[in-house]
Amino acid sequence: MIVLRQVAKSFEDGERQKQLFEGLSLKIARGSFVCIRGRSGAGKSTLLKILAGLIVSDRGDVFF
Repeated sequence: MIVLRQVAKSFEDGERQKQLFEGLSLKIARGSFVCIRGRSGAGKSTLLKILAGLIVSDRGDVFF
């Protein structure tokens, strides 16, 4: 099982701070299939990188 609790991630875009997601909570049961979709720049790849442990979220908890 994968559990995300109140995960947030942002990055600097030039002089501005861009919030990709904030307060994201998600529970994925073992053996489940999940589709992550959204517009370009919404944070889909960033979320997958957080789930893979390649980058760290700004806030929140990720449990495996």
